[in-house]
Amino acid sequence: MITMKTKLHKLASLLLAFALTLCLALPAGAVEEGQGDVVTYSIPETPNNGGTISLTNMENGATATAYKIIDVAYDYADGTTDAYEAPLYPEFFWVDSVAEWVRTYDSSYIGTDNSVQETYASATATADELKSFADAIAAAIRGNQISGLTDITPSAQNTFSGLNMGAYLILVEGGTKIYNPILINLEAEWKDNNWTLTTPTQDVTAKASELTLTKSVSEDQVAIGDTVTYTVVADVPAYPAQATATGYHISDKLPDGMTLETVEVYGGTSESQTTKLTANDHYTIVTSSATRPVTNRPSVSFDIAFKYEKIKSFSKIKVTYTATANKDLVVIAAEGNTGNVNTAYLDYNNNPYETTADKTWKTKEATATVYTYGIKVKKVDEENSPLSGATFALSESEDGNSFISFVGSNGTYRVAETAEADTDTEDLVVNSSEDANKGLLTLSGLDVGTYYLFETTAPNGYNKLSAPIVITIKDDKDNDGEANHDGVVDDEGATTGYTNEVTIPNTKGFTLPTTGGMGTVLFTAGGVLLMGAGLVVLVLFLRRRTSR
Repeated sequence: MITMKTKLHKLASLLLAFALTLCLALPAGAVEEGQGDVVTYSIPETPNNGGTISLTNMENGATATAYKIIDVAYDYADGTTDAYEAPLYPEFFWVDSVAEWVRTYDSSYIGTDNSVQETYASATATADELKSFADAIAAAIRGNQISGLTDITPSAQNTFSGLNMGAYLILVEGGTKIYNPILINLEAEWKDNNWTLTTPTQDVTAKASELTLTKSVSEDQVAIGDTVTYTVVADVPAYPAQATATGYHISDKLPDGMTLETVEVYGGTSESQTTKLTANDHYTIVTSSATRPVTNRPSVSFDIAFKYEKIKSFSKIKVTYTATANKDLVVIAAEGNTGNVNTAYLDYNNNPYETTADKTWKTKEATATVYTYGIKVKKVDEENSPLSGATFALSESEDGNSFISFVGSNGTYRVAETAEADTDTEDLVVNSSEDANKGLLTLSGLDVGTYYLFETTAPNGYNKLSAPIVITIKDDKDNDGEANHDGVVDDEGATTGYTNEVTIPNTKGFTLPTTGGMGTVLFTAGGVLLMGAGLVVLVLFLRRRTSR
């Protein structure tokens, strides 16, 4: 048997796996003179149907489909399996469904008899050139430019078995990753008057781009009126050159308690994103009635649609946006609410060849949460019965020079927004209702920190507090990043939580003035005068007695 393995060595690269280096060395035999007059070729069912291709690195939800694109010619000269058998010319040929597309793509790749030309092997000798071809033929198959190919589905999970020798294109789709097309071959040799697969089982690692999305906030403990900066960083997908579905969006849904202010977009490397991108050039942005590209999804605060050709040179995109805490900010409380959560979305096409793009949208999500806090005060008498008629003011300084403006009435107040300057107040009146809320004062929209609650008016007949009540709001966090919201801590150091109360009693009757007050000065001055008068009387008395 005369082999042509050396002659065909140049065809090795045409069957390289995409991004892998696999050798094509299908052996060939010549039909010796007198061995038969076969002028056509046929594909036998045996004996070379024992090939297996197993894929690894595939996520759950992803599926693989194989297509045979190059086949091998055989001759059974006298119709018996023990007779001389060998591939005829052309030994390697493009399957019928692929042939015309190859001829259009590059006619030098294919002979008039559909044979695989060495021109193709030379052109695809490098990984980049082979990648381009794999990309082009995959796009043609998914774009219906090539039809009639048989879909070969895995015989078991991610495994194709019972395959004849030849070259295969494998497409992996689904899941969340963006998978590269795979070109791989099952090679065989003529041995002991029979075809034997050289490597019956091929283990292939599916190459894919897995996109990530991260989000952070500059300050997660806020008061109404505070402005914070959110930062979202996302990977840029590496779509093939022939990709027809390259959708790439970043959006965000802010909570009701945060008002969007500004949005800026940057591109760069994995380490740094400092190149500022331009709206209407690199991307378009919608901030009013914005929606995500995926159908039947809730509206978002903004949506950025990127132009892939403009950003594909970057490995990462960074979006920074500012938002101001408003009156709808939700107070973290013992009821169990989880704060003010907002979610960023990365929506992208993960099947770059799917013409019905909406079927291939995949999503990554990342969240960030900001918290605001409150104080609840209960005004009582000496017998712990609720009292109405008291007013307070809350200051950030002990000297009372930094009073906070609130809006509200009858015991329920929140920190005022800047736009509410005409309606805000510093006077906080406890609830006067004759029900369970009597004597309560609820304040919300506060940041963590220490506050000083001054009683400005005492209930009728009761003494006003002579010093402010010190209230500290804390939010302890464990090292694992889980927030442990302690809420309010009163001046005794006892944790109360927003839904409990800091109890402030009032008393009736005479109250001694505080040390150092005007009352002490008056008493001291009066005592000095009385002592002086007594001394004068004593001196006069002694003089009169001596004169006798």
